[in-house]
Amino acid sequence: MAESLSQGIPTLNLGNEINLYKCNEISFSNLRRQGFRCEESSRKPDQLVAHGGNILIGIEEKPNSNQIDEAVNDIKIKYLSALLQTKYFIARAGEITKVYYRTSENQIIEIGTTLRGREVLCFGPRVITGENTLIITEAVQQLPTNQIEYTHN
Repeated sequence: MAESLSQGIPTLNLGNEINLYKCNEISFSNLRRQGFRCEESSRKPDQLVAHGGNILIGIEEKPNSNQIDEAVNDIKIKYLSALLQTKYFIARAGEITKVYYRTSENQIIEIGTTLRGREVLCFGPRVITGENTLIITEAVQQLPTNQIEYTHN
């Protein structure tokens, strides 16, 4: 996809007006012009979960499990400065998924996501296909909802 939103961003509806966007070739600056709440940046996120223009989760994805450290580093470089209001970030590499919570402007810590007392992989592979919408929705709901803040403005 070129640096254009003319054909729209591939979207998966997660319910409650929350959507997953796959936007690999669209910069934060272009997303901002389209109404998303983010800072100007030429960097390009892989995926975002948003409620309206409020970006709830930033997702960085790499194809191989041995690239998990690179995915985490990309979150720190690309996402933290562009998504100042976002608290959650997910690094995915191959079959490895790590969920992070922002503790300060430039700091994130890894957190666990549990469902019925068992650790779950938040999002897992093939997010945008729609094959695992129920699993994704349940995983998003397991993030501490009192910390995911958005307004209906």
